[in-house]
Amino acid sequence: MTADQPLPARQALFNRGLLLLLAGQTISMAGNQIYGVARVLWLKRATESASLIALMGIIAASLSVLLSPLGGAVADRYPRRRLLVLSDTLNGTAVLLIAVLMFAAPDSTALIVTALIAMTALAAANGSYFGPSMAASVPDLVAPRQVPAATSAMQSSFQISTLLGQAAGGALFQWLGAPVLFLVNAISFGVAATSESFLRMPPPAQDPEGRSTFRRETSAGIRYVWSTRGLRATVIGSSLLGFFAVPVQILFPFFVDDFLKAGPSWYGYILAAQGIGSLAGLVLAGSLPLSGGGRGRWVLACMLAQPLALGVLAMVRRPGAALALALFAGVVSGFVGVAINSILQCNTPREFRGRVFGAVRSISAAASPLAMGLAGIAADALDKNIPLIYQFCSASMLATACLLAFNREFRRYVSQEFHGNAAIGEARV
Repeated sequence: MTADQPLPARQALFNRGLLLLLAGQTISMAGNQIYGVARVLWLKRATESASLIALMGIIAASLSVLLSPLGGAVADRYPRRRLLVLSDTLNGTAVLLIAVLMFAAPDSTALIVTALIAMTALAAANGSYFGPSMAASVPDLVAPRQVPAATSAMQSSFQISTLLGQAAGGALFQWLGAPVLFLVNAISFGVAATSESFLRMPPPAQDPEGRSTFRRETSAGIRYVWSTRGLRATVIGSSLLGFFAVPVQILFPFFVDDFLKAGPSWYGYILAAQGIGSLAGLVLAGSLPLSGGGRGRWVLACMLAQPLALGVLAMVRRPGAALALALFAGVVSGFVGVAINSILQCNTPREFRGRVFGAVRSISAAASPLAMGLAGIAADALDKNIPLIYQFCSASMLATACLLAFNREFRRYVSQEFHGNAAIGEARV
């Protein structure tokens, strides 16, 4: 059996393939989070420039918007196992070179900053095909009914790695310094690439006429998203919900400090509660044995519950109440994320799966920077009246969720049974 052949259809959830992908990416995620903390702290100490840190975020978001649709087409055209290995190998090599540069010439600040900017661009470009490739690979490793549990396991592991990496990054930076942490990240990429090289996946679908181009494949993926009415409603609705949720995160430090009258420690506690709630939602979505219709009702209930929790949050003034609401919001958000992601993974035809995830990634990345900018403008214009902004965002999210709840195609789409390669049957909510 070659590396690009699938495993048998009936297999355990935590089979060889899923464990290889899970182990490699968990280690890589932790290393990347440590790297992210070390990069920001090094830039602050070396340059004291907030603009440079913001510039890297802008570069990453802009390239994600521009390249993700093309990256989705790449994920559908070439063997996904090889794309995963290529991305982690390129990222690991680049970070290793920066670590060597830091060890060899620690005072070459301008050169190191230039290398970090180039690394940010390279990572964003690699991510444009890596993200769709990894998301599209999960249904190739487990049976259709196991996709929610597999997605939950992967995202839960990533969430834990993120929390641990972010928590440890600052202390490790003080103890070991940026060059060592960059080297650790390079090693983690190498571990991930090695693990992925042993995956078995089916070969990509071939164009029978052999005339397909990236332009045609990209446009075909976008047409598929737009012509599948339930999927179109899901992508647009989810992007709108995400757009109105971004200001809540951006302005949360002001809300905690100015309105809850709590110290920095409470800001950390509430963020941690949200992360723990999200982890619980991920586990819940993967463990509940829901039918298509039952899952659809849960998705709609959680979509309606999240903005209601946000509306209540805008009115509370006790840190403990805010912590409980953040925990609850994390649970429902995590549940919806796994449920919708699993439907996309399992019921999108394999030949379009990468392009669908590329389109979703592009739309989401396009909305976030705009939402961040508008949040800052609104906060300044309203003299930091954060509760009013939260109430507006809550009302907007609730209106979006209600529109989705009354959209028949959306209800049918999120209530499908899992059929592996295509949406064959749909249930009613």
